[in-house]
Amino acid sequence: MVASTPAGRAGDDSFDDELDDDDLAWLDRILGRRATDTSTVYLCRPSRAQPQFLVPTKPGRVAAASLRRFHDARTPAERVAGLVGQAAGRFGLLKHLPGDLLELQAFALVDHLAGVLGEPELFAAVTLGPRRRNRKPVLQLVRPDGDVVGFAKIGWTPFTRELLENEARWLHAVEHTLPAWMHTPPVLHQTRWREFDVLVIGNIDTPFSARRRPVVRTAVVDAVASVVEPDRRPLADSNLVDSWRRVGLHDRIDLDRLLDRHGDTEFDMSLWHGDLTPWNMATRGGDISVWDWEFADGDRPVGFDVFHAHFEDGRRRRGETDVMALRQLPGRVAPQLHELGQAQRVEPMLDLYLAELLARECRLIGQGWLPSNMADLDAAAGRVLEERLAR
Repeated sequence: MVASTPAGRAGDDSFDDELDDDDLAWLDRILGRRATDTSTVYLCRPSRAQPQFLVPTKPGRVAAASLRRFHDARTPAERVAGLVGQAAGRFGLLKHLPGDLLELQAFALVDHLAGVLGEPELFAAVTLGPRRRNRKPVLQLVRPDGDVVGFAKIGWTPFTRELLENEARWLHAVEHTLPAWMHTPPVLHQTRWREFDVLVIGNIDTPFSARRRPVVRTAVVDAVASVVEPDRRPLADSNLVDSWRRVGLHDRIDLDRLLDRHGDTEFDMSLWHGDLTPWNMATRGGDISVWDWEFADGDRPVGFDVFHAHFEDGRRRRGETDVMALRQLPGRVAPQLHELGQAQRVEPMLDLYLAELLARECRLIGQGWLPSNMADLDAAAGRVLEERLAR
């Protein structure tokens, strides 16, 4: 069993500018430690050296609930593996699953959230995820009986704080405007804890029956876009261009050239989810749950979500390179853009989508973790856009 690294200084003003190479030390600095001897044994997956998911091994019902996570991208084999993990958790057998066992002192933030949420006691499974620019700890808050209260996201850099604020704003906006068959998690609490922002959202159903559907349903894209009344106007007159300039996209690409080509083209501007992929959805019968609204924005071309869903599907499920997945987009999105009434805008919208990917990268410069694959995506989007603008 491996003991935890001592906690860092939670109030360190330089935290936004420095990263500890030890992922668990980074986590300690954010979540803090309770000033008691209480500790919890976690299964750390995939390993102590590369922690991405911490599952409390006890109580059994908490362990089982922590592993009950299904979504539409999970294959049958992955769903069965999830059920096996739940059973192992319930019967105290997590030590036999792949990963390392860690004994960690209780997290101070979990105690704080239990108090503000009116819960006598909460346990937390912790998702760190892979090293990436928008990496942040996400706590799955579970009662001792295994009932999941919700999820707490912690904003620790200017960018991750911005994402949390944006998600809360749009979750409030869509709560009563989406069709009855579409569900989103409610916002339970927003707070400032030490120097970090915390957003707590409620739990939503992710059934075992959730399975791979089409990459993205056109009806879902249309429902999201309908939250904001679509406004048809030329690209040059849209807030989208202003947002690109604010993040410095004009220093990354020849923005004037893009506007010369598409500035007078009219687009139906509305809300997009920003990451509407099967990994962020779960379907049960005719109902669908959608989460992770961090990148949502109310001034994007209707159909942008189709581009992003097919791009992510290409590189994550089909195993294509970023460049290949981007080049395949026109053919893959055309049928659904036709259904959305955007068939004539496939080619110009692809140029705008490539610019949006680059703008997203501009927002990330100098913040958080810097994995090599993000640099690859930036180079791929820039390369494809330059090729297209040179035609």
